[in-house]
Amino acid sequence: MALPLGLGAAVLWYFSESPKFLANVGRTEDAVVVLRRMYEVNGGKGEYPVKEIFLEEGTKEEVGVFSLRSLWMQIAPLFKPPLLGRTLLLYYLTFVVYIAKEEDKCMDT
Repeated sequence: MALPLGLGAAVLWYFSESPKFLANVGRTEDAVVVLRRMYEVNGGKGEYPVKEIFLEEGTKEEVGVFSLRSLWMQIAPLFKPPLLGRTLLLYYLTFVVYIAKEEDKCMDT
């Protein structure tokens, strides 16, 4: 039963942190390296054109600090086009799964 967990951990070793997160904590050089790797994996040809990145004023968030503004900035795009349709579909499917699960429990008794 631990085999999937071990395989998952081994695969995670090859993934990189999000470039936006790296830039947010001040590791912009690492963020450029991750972006370059993504460019190459996605079939980019030639020299990678980005040499440096920066976050605009007002978009940098404190890491590990909870705020309602930060929560809203992350959740609000889910309820606006083009993601609104997918979000509603996801909520509908979740609702159907829970209803089916509850009906299954009622049938067992």
